[in-house]
Amino acid sequence: MKYLLIADTHSNLEALEAVLAAADYDRLVFLGDAVDYGPDPEPVVDILRNAAGERAVLVQGNHDEGVATAPEEFEPAWWSEVAVDTMRYSRGRLSKGQVEFLKALPLTAQLDLGAGGRALLCHGAPASNREYLWPDLPPATMRRLVDDYTEGFSFLFVGHTHMQFERQHGPLRVVNPGSVGQPRDGDPRAGYAVYDTAEGALSFARLKYPVEKTAEKIRQREMPHAARLCEILLGRTG
Repeated sequence: MKYLLIADTHSNLEALEAVLAAADYDRLVFLGDAVDYGPDPEPVVDILRNAAGERAVLVQGNHDEGVATAPEEFEPAWWSEVAVDTMRYSRGRLSKGQVEFLKALPLTAQLDLGAGGRALLCHGAPASNREYLWPDLPPATMRRLVDDYTEGFSFLFVGHTHMQFERQHGPLRVVNPGSVGQPRDGDPRAGYAVYDTAEGALSFARLKYPVEKTAEKIRQREMPHAARLCEILLGRTG
């Protein structure tokens, strides 16, 4: 079984379609943040919703949670101005059914990787989707955010940082496939990973896609903070 690991699509239809078309995989693993920052939340959510079930396992990201929160219950203080405004954009485009899909996504999920052991899936950290598991996070912080939740697991698959990495934490392999829709390492190519249970092998990949087409949609639709969003998308700033 080949699992395609993706995260942080952030409403980037061109990047998501390119990865799904190019990758060799049997089942999709989505690690959260379908929406915000990009111009196309509706088709991105539909692609993931249509894949859910036997074809895919999905977990909720913090932006998915934010969009699915009723405006009167939403607390903007934690979020950046860009995130608050793009979540408002996403809510305005999504149907009630699409919002309910995001709201119903689980915070965590599990995978049986055969001889590779078991994997725990989440977006930010097992302790909280709003926590970041950076590749250089101090060991003591890793222990606080991870250890109480991962006994018996061989892998922890996460997203949230928009950075591709693998890190050994004791017996646990922490894997972030990077961001499909908004990498923040200066490389605008879509990031993803594939885990092959037959080979017990993990591989990372980066893929070119028509990023300028996505950026032009942001401009044409006059999305909030369009210039800033395009700079990040094109790899010109973190």
